[in-house]
Amino acid sequence: MKTHNIITAVLIGLLLFSVAFGQAPGVAQIMTNATVVQMVQTKISPDLIILAISKCTPAFQLDPANAQYMLRAGVTEEIYKAMAARQMGEPIPGFTTQPSSSVGVQETRGMNNIVAGPRAGQIDSEYGFQLGSVVAAGGGGFLYTKGVSGIHPSFGGDVSVGVAKYLGIFGHGNYSLIARDTYCSQGCISGSVNELQFLGGFEAVGSNHSRVVPFGRVGGGLVRGIGTVSGYGVTISASVNVPAVAFGGGFRVYANKHFGFVMDVSVLRTVGNYGGGWLVVPTAGLFAQSR
Repeated sequence: MKTHNIITAVLIGLLLFSVAFGQAPGVAQIMTNATVVQMVQTKISPDLIILAISKCTPAFQLDPANAQYMLRAGVTEEIYKAMAARQMGEPIPGFTTQPSSSVGVQETRGMNNIVAGPRAGQIDSEYGFQLGSVVAAGGGGFLYTKGVSGIHPSFGGDVSVGVAKYLGIFGHGNYSLIARDTYCSQGCISGSVNELQFLGGFEAVGSNHSRVVPFGRVGGGLVRGIGTVSGYGVTISASVNVPAVAFGGGFRVYANKHFGFVMDVSVLRTVGNYGGGWLVVPTAGLFAQSR
């Protein structure tokens, strides 16, 4: 099995060499579904695979059954689109080469463009929202609230759904421990004060080619304060709900298209009865994105 993998890697390396530095006039490498799957499983860069596809004689089978097989084998949507375009004799989306009478110079420059940045020859890859994207995040941080000394541990999570390329809706929930104490004298009395924040609204996302994607939020929700005292066999609880307007923002750092690190700050202004307070909640955590 190891010998077979080495032979496959050598053959694929020769294919890429011939694509990058020119071939005999009129000769093009024949590529099939199996060729592409082998290149993917050998961990060759998707950009180089698409470059090879752009120069090959295509012999791809693109019926639904083969499409499902290739996607399960790890072939990306971008590579599959390049295969389909080449098979139909159409330009590959997002891929161009420079016109030149020197094949070797032309194609080497095309490869440099792929590595260097968003210029001719690069395969575009965007991070951020798409229509129907679902992003779930969870993490921890702290709460600062006006009128209460110190900062207080906070934990929570949120879900965002993309309704357009740069716009989504979000829902956020957070739990904060404000105070906890116990007093003992011929028996013990313990008390705690906790706070829950429930928010929702709109989220604007700076979808771009960078793995660091900023976002901003605006909306409203509810702050629920809960106080509990217990002792001598008796427990007394009280709570108050206060509406709030909210805004904030942060950024997501994508490790890949579906996972990464997120950091954000939520600022809440309570309104109505018991209103007039400010709450600031910075958090950091991890996120997962559907598409």
